[in-house]
Amino acid sequence: LKALQQNTWVHLACHGKQDPMQPYNSHFVMRDEHLTLLNIMEKHLLQAEFAFLLACHTSVGD
Repeated sequence: LKALQQNTWVHLACHGKQDPMQPYNSHFVMRDEHLTLLNIMEKHLLQAEFAFLLACHTSVGD
């Protein structure tokens, strides 16, 4: 999360897991932990410009 706060772009290439019942718990699987949508949203990344997401389950929908 610290890197997200210090950069304007992010490129994630990892496993992902979508939680349709609790969407804010959807997450990217990082080396030591899960990075949830809620974790990202709570950081208020005002300088964020671009995110490239390459993970399984990132485009799963109804």
